[in-house]
Amino acid sequence: MQQIWCSIDTDDIHHHPNISGHPSRSKDTPWPQNTSLRTMSEQLNEGFNGFETWWSSQSEDSRITLFVIGEQLEDPSFIQRLQNLIALRPGITIGVHGWNHICWSAWEPRPDEFKSMIEKSIDLISSKVGSVFRPWFRAPGGYIAPWMAPILASAGIVMDSSINPVFLLRHKTGRDSSGKINGWDSIRKSMFESGIVEREWYTRHNLPVNGPALHHPVLRFHSHRTLRKLSCVEYANDENILSKSNSVVSIYWHLLDHARLDGGWAPPLQISN
Repeated sequence: MQQIWCSIDTDDIHHHPNISGHPSRSKDTPWPQNTSLRTMSEQLNEGFNGFETWWSSQSEDSRITLFVIGEQLEDPSFIQRLQNLIALRPGITIGVHGWNHICWSAWEPRPDEFKSMIEKSIDLISSKVGSVFRPWFRAPGGYIAPWMAPILASAGIVMDSSINPVFLLRHKTGRDSSGKINGWDSIRKSMFESGIVEREWYTRHNLPVNGPALHHPVLRFHSHRTLRKLSCVEYANDENILSKSNSVVSIYWHLLDHARLDGGWAPPLQISN
């Protein structure tokens, strides 16, 4: 039977690349390492409310991973919401989504800063969520480059879920020393050589179906139709996720999505568990 791994990115409004973290797209603070505390927005708080309602309605054997941004755990309100969510019912695990949501591969390589931010994120996130922490990583915005893999491995990361294997998005893999785009195969190779399991995002017809695609005016119909067609599936456990099996389908969306439709939005999934 096909297995599904669901995950959520906890990005807030100010983490969007149009605002911060990207060298050319960001209008506010392209390199946000030295910003002061950015507290949780009301929209993300509403996203928590909507997610809790949806999560409470799911079967007892449901599983989902939240990829959390390190700096969010400097905000006591966010910590409280996250810990309340974990205590609500079993099935939630927590992974690492970086520190400030920096689009690393859009910049020139900064290995020392990346290593520092990853280690800082792991230390803080694991200390706040305890046994539900998993040394799993997703690159902010899916911006992942080959040079990042050995650093992730040295920090203890054992699984990466950053590849969105769409041809039009290959620019997110950064460029080599000659200025050529690295490409998704280079990411697969670097992760494999670093001993990291790669869990790529589910696509269909070389089009994305995850994250922003769920609401994109052009991609929305394709995305929802694709996800609704997933049938005879069950939730993958940790062992399944860390295996090299291609039977695990990786689906993700954003916590902010649950603030849509007055908190009534839900992912278009039908799972048999």
